[in-house]
Amino acid sequence: MKRTSLRYLLLRVCLVPILGLAVSGCFSIKNTDSATIEPDHQPSTTPLPASLTPTITATIVPTFTLTATQTLIPTSEAASSENMIQSLSSQCRLSCWGNIIPGKTSEFATKKFLSSIGELINGSVFFEYRNKRVVVDLTYKDGLVTSINLPPGITELYSVHYLFNEYGEPEEVGAEVIPETAEGTSWFSLILVYPQQGFFAIYSGEATFSQSFINICPTDTSPDLYLLESSRYTLAEMNIFVTRGWHKLKPLDALTEMDAHEFYESFRTTDNQCLLTTVPVP
Repeated sequence: MKRTSLRYLLLRVCLVPILGLAVSGCFSIKNTDSATIEPDHQPSTTPLPASLTPTITATIVPTFTLTATQTLIPTSEAASSENMIQSLSSQCRLSCWGNIIPGKTSEFATKKFLSSIGELINGSVFFEYRNKRVVVDLTYKDGLVTSINLPPGITELYSVHYLFNEYGEPEEVGAEVIPETAEGTSWFSLILVYPQQGFFAIYSGEATFSQSFINICPTDTSPDLYLLESSRYTLAEMNIFVTRGWHKLKPLDALTEMDAHEFYESFRTTDNQCLLTTVPVP
């Protein structure tokens, strides 16, 4: 019996340390496992900054540069275009314009030059001038320019006073007065004809009233200018060009108390005059 108790006691003494080691081993394994799980969760945090990294704002930058160029380019182009159009009138004497001479300059050279000014359509050129759409009409025959029509607005240089001083007395001065238009206004046209130089100028505008008669003031407008081959047409032939539109001309002294020569002498000294017509106010 004592031997049995002794064995039992020895067995307990041996088992307790073993069990202690086993238990501590279990805890140490559990702690080791928990340490290895933590890294598995930590990488899940790394994609979050990656999802925030795309540089979305970088696409906004070109938007600002585009709006800046769109506002600057048209302004500079309009200014340079206006200066260029104005300079064309001073490059040569009528009936030349921009070094294009009716009857001499080739169609090829003319169209090549006009394409640098604006949009070329059927031989005529369209361009913007002072915020308006302007067209300069040209005609061609046998490979040469035959006529140029410069509209009012780009012909400010060619006032009555300027033409009289630069080109002398015209061979004919015609006039037309419409006492009452469909709009209820009075209208006039005054036409200076220079066959030898190859051009005629039409000054048109709304007439004014003085006492009971209609007044015409050609100095207030820029002309409709038609350029032809110089020295080719007689006065009668050029008048065909003048009247083939809606104009019904009369000699100046048929509508005013001033003949063509008196008109020339008076207007070449000053550029701020009007003509009193004999046409009554409607």
